[in-house]
Amino acid sequence: MGVGGVVQRAAGGLVLLVVVRDGGAAVAGAFAVAQTLALAFGTLAVLGTDTGLVRFVPLLDQQGRVGGERRLLRVALRRSALAGSAATVALVVTTAVVADRVDGLRAADVRLLGWCAAASIPAAVAASVLAGWLRGHERFVAFAVVDRMAGPVAALVVVVAVALGDLPVGWFGLGLLAGALVPLAVAVVASLRLASGRAGPVADADPDLERRFWHFALPRAPNALLNVAFLRLDGVLVAVLASAAAAGAYQVASRLATLAAVVTAAVAPTVAPRLARRFADGDRRGVAELFSSAARLQAMVGLPLVALLFVAAPELVALFGSSVDDSVGYLRIILVAMVVDLATGPLATTLLMGGRSRLTLFDTGVALGLTTACNLVLIPLVGATGAALSWIVGTATLNLLAASQLRRFEGLALPAPTWPIRCLAAVCLATGGLVLVPVALESGAVAVASACAAAAAATAAAVALVRRGRVVAALQVAA
Repeated sequence: MGVGGVVQRAAGGLVLLVVVRDGGAAVAGAFAVAQTLALAFGTLAVLGTDTGLVRFVPLLDQQGRVGGERRLLRVALRRSALAGSAATVALVVTTAVVADRVDGLRAADVRLLGWCAAASIPAAVAASVLAGWLRGHERFVAFAVVDRMAGPVAALVVVVAVALGDLPVGWFGLGLLAGALVPLAVAVVASLRLASGRAGPVADADPDLERRFWHFALPRAPNALLNVAFLRLDGVLVAVLASAAAAGAYQVASRLATLAAVVTAAVAPTVAPRLARRFADGDRRGVAELFSSAARLQAMVGLPLVALLFVAAPELVALFGSSVDDSVGYLRIILVAMVVDLATGPLATTLLMGGRSRLTLFDTGVALGLTTACNLVLIPLVGATGAALSWIVGTATLNLLAASQLRRFEGLALPAPTWPIRCLAAVCLATGGLVLVPVALESGAVAVASACAAAAAATAAAVALVRRGRVVAALQVAA
């Protein structure tokens, strides 16, 4: 899983590098918006069935109900295929509406980008459902190839071919299409191999099982969409409220920052089915031990990566060319949010595997609402710097809500020394002084006030939570 995360982020970064170097920041911004829209529509069309399979397959496997899990897979594929077709039509219509309104790009290029993104949705949806089935069976290598590696590598090959062939920038959209078709092919092969080793026919309809499955899965559809919005909406808002070029520079920073999250991408999918088994067995102590190990691993591996990226930010951004020089400041601000995320462990995953899908929906909605509100206020004032500041607010909110809910509903408040969190709060405060304020100074007094207020609020919240003992897992750094 770790290798898959590295490949995913490296290939994704190289795709963006090729697009920026060949087409400029404005083209990179348009490419990122098309990718985000395809991901958003496709995520909603999955209907939460991928996560539903991760939770229900281990349970049915323990009961020896092979036919039942196959029945769920078939139902999930059928309904998500219908939703994926509707999502394709929706994105085609959206593309037709906005094609003539994008500054700096020909309408024909925008249409081609949008159409390719729309065509990729059904394949991406089917691949996601099959990846969930593989993950539920703990076929982590196959899952990593399907969900992490095949798509970005295929997209990179196609994007490089378009750049070398000196084709119009709209043809970069073929990379989005390849990034969905290749994972689907791999997922089909891996699923057939898995099914061939598990004898048993598809079970007859089981209304009670399907009712429980959809009761868990369907709330994940809007929740997954909110997650995509939480991760990607800021880039779209930068494109709308600032410019496509600013969105391209911000995407470079966001992509580089995700390199620090490679350990999270490896830990969360791996630990999820095991957490589900422990919750099903009523083993709260086992859940706590598994969570603690995962949190410790995230902090030990991820935080040094954050430090490395913070120091090497100018050199890394320089690889993308002079059109995205502003990405250095954006990157360093986003890394503050990454510290919070890495230090608190797989809180949302643990909450979800405990069957609290509606709580995760609530948490993501609150975090997205706060982030969007901050974006709408700050982006017009300080540009993409405002989006980066808003990311800190949203990340802290998401993790703090999940931590308090695990404590209240699952009894998983894990006592530990608070000095690592105090150190973290000090780092956030220092970062606010050394990075956020100097960046904001370039945009005037109002921007300075906004940046200082955001930094002060985040630091005050961190200190207050430390005093109340509400943070659950950063504590595992020193354990």
